[in-house]
Amino acid sequence: METLRVVMASATRRVELEGPQNIVLERLDEMRAWVGMQAQEATEKGTQGLGTPEVIAERATLRTFLAVKRPGNAYESIAVLLAYKRRHEGKHELSADEIRVAMIQAAIRPPRAMGQALADCRRRYGYVEVGSTRGSWRLSSQGETLVEIDLPRANG
Repeated sequence: METLRVVMASATRRVELEGPQNIVLERLDEMRAWVGMQAQEATEKGTQGLGTPEVIAERATLRTFLAVKRPGNAYESIAVLLAYKRRHEGKHELSADEIRVAMIQAAIRPPRAMGQALADCRRRYGYVEVGSTRGSWRLSSQGETLVEIDLPRANG
């Protein structure tokens, strides 16, 4: 039996369902309704939506992912970029130059001193850790918690 994983997201909610393909397909309409209901509630409260949950899940671009997570500073942006690259592109470690390019692609101004920003992101916040090769960086468990649970922040 084949395993299937489905991820749906709205501006305020992210739902993942993983399991045997027949069970996941049976529950797909429930997921759409639940995530759609959350998106409608968020729109009614004044949160800017990005469209229907299905469209967001299909688009899953770097800019869309950042718009949903709404990082508050460069350090949070670095963590969100690393999470996106790992989840959607299978890249678990990136160099400082690759992170800079991703920030530019996402229309985020990269820090002037990327090496220092990454070191601060590791020492001050713990969002990243040193990778397996020299000059590479990966998302830490604390950074993963930030991206998956803490973002977007309710007040900002």
